[in-house]
Amino acid sequence: MAEQHDESESSSGPDKPDTETHEVAGVEAEASAEDEVVHEPDAISASPPKKKKKKRAEPGAPEPIRDRNRRLREEAAGQRRTKLEQRSAPVRSLEAGEIVDDALARGTAAAGEWLKKNFNVVQWFVVAGIVAWVGYAIYSYRADKAAQLASAKLTAAVRAEDARIGPDDSKPDPQSGIVETRPAYPSDADRLKAAEAQYRTIAQASSNSTAASFAKLGLASVLYDQGKFADAKAAYQSVKDSKLATQDANVRGRAVEGIGISEEGLGNKDAAQKAFGELSNIDGVGRAQ
Repeated sequence: MAEQHDESESSSGPDKPDTETHEVAGVEAEASAEDEVVHEPDAISASPPKKKKKKRAEPGAPEPIRDRNRRLREEAAGQRRTKLEQRSAPVRSLEAGEIVDDALARGTAAAGEWLKKNFNVVQWFVVAGIVAWVGYAIYSYRADKAAQLASAKLTAAVRAEDARIGPDDSKPDPQSGIVETRPAYPSDADRLKAAEAQYRTIAQASSNSTAASFAKLGLASVLYDQGKFADAKAAYQSVKDSKLATQDANVRGRAVEGIGISEEGLGNKDAAQKAFGELSNIDGVGRAQ
């Protein structure tokens, strides 16, 4: 009996530690489970909530309509801002003198660029201007020479009309000591004939209308002195109708007066009276009132 008891104890001895070991392992497992249950809220509260990541569009996938419209609006707004910035004048903080210098520099640069681009056109304009200037200089020179020549001839004709009658004696006057420089003709007819010839030459050959008008006026006076009243009237009428008579009241008045005395010499009293009436109505600028 004693041996059996020992065997039972000896047989049950090895199994008892295993049972205890399983029990200890179960308790530890329950404790770790409780620890995990107790600390799980702290872990959840400590970690931030995860955000949902947007899916990236694949390279070949079409762009959403809403995003595409927003992108187009942003691009249009950027282009408008760029244009406005280009149009807006730059703000200058320069003094008045510096602004003027800057404007002159810009203008000079712009003029230089324009000349470079249009040099051929400018060159032709310059050549044409030089040719025109040379032509005008030649014309003016010749016109002045012609006017001087006509004036000299007209002076000679006037001197012939006012010439002396008698021998050509240029000795000084015994009392005054003055030397007579006027030409001398043997008779009054010779004087008038010489003056008529010179006046006709100027009136027919002169290209200067002023000199020709004065020559015709002198010719009419000589013709009247010769008794050629009809020819004198025609010459006076030509002077009255000239351009010089519209500009010079004295010339017009002399022409109208010559017409009147020529009509009177021809015996046309009514025509002479009419001419004298027109003469009395001429104002200071040579026009009939």
